[in-house]
Amino acid sequence: MEFSRNEDSGYLIDSLGPDFTGLPTIIYTYVKFYLDDVPELQVPSILVRNFPGTEIIWSDNNFMVSVEARPRILHGQLKLTPDELARVFEWVRINQVYLHAYWEGHTSTPELFEVLKKLKSVEEVWSEEIARRIEEIDTGRATLIPHSDVQREIRRILENGS
Repeated sequence: MEFSRNEDSGYLIDSLGPDFTGLPTIIYTYVKFYLDDVPELQVPSILVRNFPGTEIIWSDNNFMVSVEARPRILHGQLKLTPDELARVFEWVRINQVYLHAYWEGHTSTPELFEVLKKLKSVEEVWSEEIARRIEEIDTGRATLIPHSDVQREIRRILENGS
């Protein structure tokens, strides 16, 4: 995570890497009043890097995403996979309030960095789900179906079509 002035544009931009966001890319945040001269940036938005490694921020290696309940691509060329884009949109959704407040200039960069939430990895999500299911079984809250009943139901469905 870093806060810097991009030499190409002169704008102040915060860069948030995978360790901070849980995303496979880099997210750039910025404050609206630094961008008054860029018409396509006049809605709350973030800049997303398609591929890690390049240092040029304003290039075709990036695209802009709106900061709203239903994020959308505003500008630029998308080169992420559909799954990667879905994770970017999810990250925007869970951080929408904080990103919007920052874009409006209502919060400082250190405050933003303190409240942003990191996406969990697929492995973390599944580990939590498995632990939740085991706990439901152990406490008797889960209704278990015997294997023979499941097999019988599968055969019935396959033979009858429903």
